[in-house]
Amino acid sequence: MKIWVLKLSPRYDLSGMNDKRIAQLADGDWKVNLNSLKMVDYVIVMHEQKVVFDYVLNDTIQLNLKKDFRVSNLGLKNANNATGLVGEFLDYRTANPSTIKDLDDLQKLIK
Repeated sequence: MKIWVLKLSPRYDLSGMNDKRIAQLADGDWKVNLNSLKMVDYVIVMHEQKVVFDYVLNDTIQLNLKKDFRVSNLGLKNANNATGLVGEFLDYRTANPSTIKDLDDLQKLIK
């Protein structure tokens, strides 16, 4: 199962935010390999190494050709912890805020 990992900046204070508000924060201008994106089953949003929500990616997203093929308007819908990762802390250290990983590989990173 392929998971698109989106890491939000630590400058955000997510306390008290619901899944819809966090989906809005995670909604745009991500650089991602479009061929890999076609294989994605779920999206997880991480903040300071914690998985805060998982989502289902909308079938239709926006591609910006003038911004290095970045995608936005993701239409994220709460997946209700379908990945089993919500609330978990992952030892996932990468400078890239947008990556695609196998669920099995992410499960091995749970602290």
